[in-house]
Amino acid sequence: MFLYELAVLGEPSPEQIEELELCISNAIAEFDFKLGEEVSWSVKPEIFEPSKVSASAAVFYGSENASVFNVQRLIDQNIPILPIVSDFPNVDLEIPICLRFLNCISYEKSGIERITTSFLECVGLLPKQRKVFISYRRSESRQAALQLFEALSARHFDVFLDSHGIPPAEDFQSNLWQQLCESDVLLMLDTQSYFDSRWTYQEYGRTQSKNIPILRIGWPDVTRSDRTKTARNYELQEDDIDQHGNLCDTSIERICEVLEVERSKGYAVRSSLMLNKLREQLKTIDASILGLGYQHSISIRLPNQIDLTAFPVIGVPNAKTLQNADEIASSKPFAIIYDCIGIQTEYQKHIDWLNCNFESARWIQIDKTSWELPAWEIKTNERDILIS
Repeated sequence: MFLYELAVLGEPSPEQIEELELCISNAIAEFDFKLGEEVSWSVKPEIFEPSKVSASAAVFYGSENASVFNVQRLIDQNIPILPIVSDFPNVDLEIPICLRFLNCISYEKSGIERITTSFLECVGLLPKQRKVFISYRRSESRQAALQLFEALSARHFDVFLDSHGIPPAEDFQSNLWQQLCESDVLLMLDTQSYFDSRWTYQEYGRTQSKNIPILRIGWPDVTRSDRTKTARNYELQEDDIDQHGNLCDTSIERICEVLEVERSKGYAVRSSLMLNKLREQLKTIDASILGLGYQHSISIRLPNQIDLTAFPVIGVPNAKTLQNADEIASSKPFAIIYDCIGIQTEYQKHIDWLNCNFESARWIQIDKTSWELPAWEIKTNERDILIS
């Protein structure tokens, strides 16, 4: 049985099919998945009928004569469809009426990286959250930071920039670390004195601590530090920056493309690290993993044969996390596993409140999993005795 089912509909060219298949294959390989094994891949099928127990999505390449057979049925079943148009002025010509209520992607404007990540977001392999933290020295790269803030925001990233992201009268530093914990990638503008500031120094180090991927943008006159050897590197040339500190359009475009890929890879790496931590915790109490489910859910069996579903969270969990987990678990007991490092005290109170007020769910810090799950056994047994 497939965990995920993907279909390519409409009228893609052979080159577009090949390009998309390669990019999807590379992206899911980061999760140790393969097309045809964990993920099904159907190209222009006569009928696309995904299983009700799998996560599924379709991409629709528009054209003047694209077939819409099967499309309305998928819409009625609430299966996500990602419409792709050659360019936005051609929407009425290429996208059928039944799909025009959906926001589409321009092949010309967005490129294959954005199409790939959007497709994986539709099926739940990547989160819809797209949060970037820009780390920089105001005295050296403020203008470039503002340019990237605007460019990434236009590409539907939620961008944190210290001068824009924290409301008045709020605890600046506490909010800063919370924003960092919620981010999918750190965009480091590596100028001459980047590591001379205690704030950027801490931002970089704490990003490493959280295993958040880092994209280093190296200024032409800066020698790369040994500290940044694990970061993805993008070196600027002299003609990429003007005398006022502005980046050229070509560099901005390329940085956005690289960031798209790094976000996807980084999420996969963090998911793998979280899974390995969970395995180690379960091993200490003789619990076992029965299998993986869609949207990264994990089936666990405790030593007393109680089964539950765990949902490891990358970043900071919230009420939406609870809703998604509850829908997938289908009223069965489940645990939301998260890393508490860096979370604000006030926000941790919110998580504790959720933990106390929803009986079917437990919120468990990853490093306390082996401590908390045996208590779940006792609580479950006591409840069973009371019911019987």
